[in-house]
Parts: sequence; C-alpha cells; structure tokens
Amino acid sequence: MTKPPKGSGTPISIPNSDSMAKLWIHETCRVFFDRLVDETDRQWFKDTIARIWYSQFGVEWSAKEIFEENLLIFGDFMRKGVEADERIYEEVRDYSKLPKIIDDYMAEAPQPMNLVLFRDAMEHLCRVSRILRF
Repeated sequence: MTKPPKGSGTPISIPNSDSMAKLWIHETCRVFFDRLVDETDRQWFKDTIARIWYSQFGVEWSAKEIFEENLLIFGDFMRKGVEADERIYEEVRDYSKLPKIIDDYMAEAPQPMNLVLFRDAMEHLCRVSRILRF
C-alpha cells in the first residue's frame, strides 16, 4: 500500500507494476480522455496510450484491448463496512460483484434508487464516486 495523494485521505493499493500501469491508464483517462468530445481526438488518445503503455510498461495491448475488452475501474467502494478514511483506492478486479455493490449502496440512500446497471452506467457511477471522494 502506498501513501495517498496529498489531501485525498485515501490509501492507494498498488501491489505490482501491472496494477500501476492500469492505475496510470485509469487516471490518465479521467484527467484527459473524459474531456475529449471529438471521436478523432478520442481515437488518437487511445492509440497514444497503447503506444506509451508498450514503451514504458512493456505491455503490448492494442487500443481495443485496453479500452473495449478490459474494464479498468478503480475505486474505494468495493469493501463494504469500512470507514471512509480507512478505504483503499484499488482496482475493481471482479466486475461481476460491481452491480450488487452499487445496488447495496443505492438501497442505503435516503431515497433508494432502482436503476438499471449496464456497463456504461456503472462506469459513470464509478467516475462520479471518484470525483465526490477526491
């Protein structure tokens, strides 16, 4: 486990270099990719990330493998019952558990929500969670 970014209050779990590479892609996407509105720019970004990932981390994945075939989500919400200041910002490794965890959180809300959780919806909820947390 590493120390959290200053002011975030959340420890980050980076067990190996593969996880570090995935975290780098995830955070780079949140900072840059999420702001791109033109499909040409988005494709350029994806191709550039694939080239950088290979040159810097030695992982040879295509842009399609990185952005479409693998779901790179990080968050501090996968471990239920942990105090907010004790949560660990980590990769969501078991995506099959994600809908159940999100449902559980929605059921705890003052006004429970009944949402359909398809892939894009879950990704957006995880992004919102990241923004609200940090």
